[in-house]
Amino acid sequence: MARDAIEVLNETGTVKAHVVGHSLGSFIAQEVALQAPSRVESLTLIGSMAKPDGYFDAMCRLWQTWAIELSPEDLTRGGIF
Repeated sequence: MARDAIEVLNETGTVKAHVVGHSLGSFIAQEVALQAPSRVESLTLIGSMAKPDGYFDAMCRLWQTWAIELSPEDLTRGGIF
């Protein structure tokens, strides 16, 4: 997704941008800054972390399990998402 964001900058002729990311978007914003630092005027991260902790890892494993074991109907009907 970071490559997609950089491609948007390319396609719009934007030389530098103020990059803001919230939650998952903050991880993408960090990747944009790492992959194209010369394109980032400023970086604002909201609800982010520099290194995933045990809780984050556990939640990712749970979401992965749900994605494998549950149908889209089960996920939406159960109010999970």
